[in-house]
Amino acid sequence: MGNNRVNQLENDVLFMDPTEQISIAVKERINKRLSLLLTENDNLLATIKKNRLFFVTADGFSEKKLRHLLTEDMQNDKKASYVLISKDTPSFELLPFLEYSVGGIVSLSFLERYMDIVLKSLLLHEIFLEPSLHLELINEIQKKRDKKRQINRLQLIEESHCIFSEKEMDVLQLILDGYSMNEIARKLYFANSTIATHVGAIMKKLNANDRTTAVRKAIENGLVVAKK
Repeated sequence: MGNNRVNQLENDVLFMDPTEQISIAVKERINKRLSLLLTENDNLLATIKKNRLFFVTADGFSEKKLRHLLTEDMQNDKKASYVLISKDTPSFELLPFLEYSVGGIVSLSFLERYMDIVLKSLLLHEIFLEPSLHLELINEIQKKRDKKRQINRLQLIEESHCIFSEKEMDVLQLILDGYSMNEIARKLYFANSTIATHVGAIMKKLNANDRTTAVRKAIENGLVVAKK
């Protein structure tokens, strides 16, 4: 790793901070707290697998450059763990960097405030994510799960009676279910002309010109829920 990219305070703690977001005082405090934690917890020395911690200011590099640096440094230093520091609350876009030897993602303000918690977690577990990322990670997992679950039915909500008559709701639900005009007439035991009248009223209330647009407008207006 080039000297122009690294400000080394001690042998085991290094900083990649091209825009100098981390003050000298904070860097010195990180070193002191790490030394103190290791002194107070002798068992940590036996469990630590990584010999060096790199604190990297993610905002100081483009995504492409950051990936290149991490890839290059991982090849040259197998004993190093990297902590990505962001100026503001870390974004979900930083999580893919965990595929590298990134053990932590945290904002500078959180690191300064909860330094001992962050450093101890990095030493003991080789991982620390700022709590705000936990919720985003859970939400992302849930989204992926929902995508895998097949939607069985689009169901009209009960509150729709404030807009449609009971018969119109019956007709619209069958439209959502994919039935044709003739099929709807047979299911509801109505003449085709009666169904056409109800469909016309539904179209008018939804400001739609056809069935497809009517379904889309019903979804956009929150009148429909997806059942899985």
